[in-house]
Amino acid sequence: MATAAIAVAAAVDADPLAAAIAGLLWFEIAAEAAAAEAAGPGTFRSALIDAVAALDGRAIETRARVVSQ
Repeated sequence: MATAAIAVAAAVDADPLAAAIAGLLWFEIAAEAAAAEAAGPGTFRSALIDAVAALDGRAIETRARVVSQ
């Protein structure tokens, strides 16, 4: 799923590094949300799929912890 998130980002950003960072950031935010909901590894997978589907711009903006150098 992480590679799919990177591919989605690469479709809209010509910079491969920026696309990889964005895709992994989205995936990490979804994984954190899924971990908060899951009771174990079996439910984590389902929660992750749901969390990826529920991602929106506001969730990314409020949950992203990015520091520029």
